[in-house]
Amino acid sequence: MRTEIASLDTRLSTQIAAVRTEVANLETRLVRWMVGTVIATAGVTVGILRLFG
Repeated sequence: MRTEIASLDTRLSTQIAAVRTEVANLETRLVRWMVGTVIATAGVTVGILRLFG
C-alpha cells in the first residue's frame, strides 16, 4: 500500500510540474500578445492623429 501511495505521489508531482511549466509558457505567450496589441493600437492611434491632426 505504501509503495502504491509513493508511486501515485511521484506521478502526481510530475504532472503538477508539467502543468506549471505549461502555465508559465502560456503566460509568456499572453504577455507577448498583449505587448503586440498595445504597440499596434498605439500605431493606429498615432496614424489617426496625424491624419486628422
